[in-house]
Amino acid sequence: MKSKDTLDLQAIGKRMKMVRAALRKTQSTMARDLEVSLSHYSKLEIGLGGMSHGLLYTFCRTFGVDEKWFVNGTGEMPSHFIDPEKNGTRGSYTPESVQDERLERIVGMVMDPKNQSLGAKIASTLEISQVKAMTILVKGILDRAEQQQAEAAKNASR
Repeated sequence: MKSKDTLDLQAIGKRMKMVRAALRKTQSTMARDLEVSLSHYSKLEIGLGGMSHGLLYTFCRTFGVDEKWFVNGTGEMPSHFIDPEKNGTRGSYTPESVQDERLERIVGMVMDPKNQSLGAKIASTLEISQVKAMTILVKGILDRAEQQQAEAAKNASR
């Protein structure tokens, strides 16, 4: 592995952001999973600050990333980036496509008749608008899914 002084921190930061986007995690969740502060993590994504070899190793192990790819951009790209619709071609995920997928999931949740019914009950019970109730409901569903992903990643790394 390259020495700390010769690491291209901006390129590594871009790959960190790619991994985070593919995993559909927030910077806060990534920081928690790596046991670093949110401030430190956000600086790493833009190539500022320092990254120890220990943190490089932890990132790769925690998120199943090939160390050569993470450090140099060579070697095996993580399987998180394989698009099944393109028969295994690589590099199909971008932060924009992940955002589009997330929005698609949210719209699907809002349009689900079961969620609409539950949203109406929440609105009535809390005496708030249907829109506010659906926002609360969808946020809860997304937060729960994110927690489950974090727990699954933690269990997988053990």
